[in-house]
Amino acid sequence: SFWAPYIRTLPRPEEFAAFHPNYASVELLRNFSDLSMACTARYWVEHLEKRWQESGKDWSALARKAGARGLSFEDFRWAVTVFQSRCFTVNWAEGSVLKPLFDLANTGPAKNADWKRDLADDGSQQWWVTERVKKGSEVLIEYGQHSNDVMLYGYGFLMVDNPVPATRLAPALVRRLQDGPLHLDVRDAAQPGILRSLLDLTCEQCGLPAQS
Repeated sequence: SFWAPYIRTLPRPEEFAAFHPNYASVELLRNFSDLSMACTARYWVEHLEKRWQESGKDWSALARKAGARGLSFEDFRWAVTVFQSRCFTVNWAEGSVLKPLFDLANTGPAKNADWKRDLADDGSQQWWVTERVKKGSEVLIEYGQHSNDVMLYGYGFLMVDNPVPATRLAPALVRRLQDGPLHLDVRDAAQPGILRSLLDLTCEQCGLPAQS
């Protein structure tokens, strides 16, 4: 496949399972059902399962015609998560696209690079640094002005020092979370990375110091 070298650079399912809520267990997400992000993630995975039940046979048949046998729901979940966490909105295509190399750029509170949504006259996609980047430093672009509940749902991580505050929860929800999931210990967790992110998001939305 022409795209095989690019596909090999993408996170594998077991890597996504360490941090992305699309791979969180139902039980883990239910523990944080007072967070809208956790509810949205749970309903999104249920939607994916329903879509697979409705169309999985047709998609598997198309895959076999292309020479790929054994297409599964886990393949579908992986593909959705790749697109969800790495796509770009551009002006030269309908909807969003994947952009090899561009998707290696991380994000942070202050970007040091930018890019154009339009193609150049020669058909290339352009991006550039907006300030000097020291050797060994990250190239950072803006993923959008998103609070950490959106960052975790879409990309699978929380932005440290995010300038966009997450929505604060009502006092009753704060008390319920303090009495419940905030007592969970990442050392005993089956998915410690996802649990840690959910705990830190809970603390931010409750106005409490981060546990990590």
